[in-house]
Amino acid sequence: MKRLRSLIILVIVVVLIVGVYSQFQPSRVRLTLATTTSISDSGLIDFLEESFESRYPEIDLAVIPVGTGRALEIGRTGDVDIVLVHSRKLEEQFVREGYGEHRVTIMYNKFIVVGPKNNPAQISGNNITVALQNIMVAGEDGRAAFVSRGDKSGTHQKELEIWSRLEIDPQGRSWYIEAATGMGGTLRIAQEKDLYILIDSATWIALSSDNGLATLVTDDSMMLNPYSVIMVSKDRHIHVNYDDAVKFISFLVSEEGQGLIERFRVNGRSLFIPIFGKTESVGLPAEDDAFIYWSRVTID
Repeated sequence: MKRLRSLIILVIVVVLIVGVYSQFQPSRVRLTLATTTSISDSGLIDFLEESFESRYPEIDLAVIPVGTGRALEIGRTGDVDIVLVHSRKLEEQFVREGYGEHRVTIMYNKFIVVGPKNNPAQISGNNITVALQNIMVAGEDGRAAFVSRGDKSGTHQKELEIWSRLEIDPQGRSWYIEAATGMGGTLRIAQEKDLYILIDSATWIALSSDNGLATLVTDDSMMLNPYSVIMVSKDRHIHVNYDDAVKFISFLVSEEGQGLIERFRVNGRSLFIPIFGKTESVGLPAEDDAFIYWSRVTID
């Protein structure tokens, strides 16, 4: 009985100590980021989050991995503080409509086409429009099929842009499958059913080990895949964590942040190329205003 009483007293003391200790710990402020599944599936965001929270331990970065279209929808409702996405047309519309501000490009990779190793559509080289045309022809003949993300993501938007250039509407055709899921999930469908797919190079490198598919079309200038980060406007949503959003974007464009992006590897291979302040070097429009703004904020 005496031992039981001593044990109960010990438990109470421990609970009290833990309670008092937790009261004196500084509370962390949540900063919410909606970003693409490619950045999540590749592991980059976890890599960046670790370094960012090490620098700012008072900030808890909460990440929502979704397609670009969905990320921007969440940004419009004010349920996130920042979006990190990859569809320039949708990004510019988001800013133009007053939902975001100080958009800046931070990195890029490439879109590629992968597909069955026996390659029934006989595609190769670096011409994405010819490749999709040939996939359609093979599909109509019953020799091939293509799986689309079908989720309004940046990858889906790029794919639709290419079909539009070809004046082809693939929806509803027997050879065209819409997955309505993220990049990793769509890749798994392509693997299981031996389908052609448009995919970003980062997700392919991170998830492609011995999956039965082959890289078939690369390096078309149309297949550049730039990623931009945008703050949700505090004028639209006064509750957003604006100050910490500034810290996160400043971190991404800083020498440290750009260096981390450059050094990030999977299986020894680089997944993203940092490009803050150097968009013209890959044929994208200059971002002088954004460069000046974020350079000043980062220095300050």
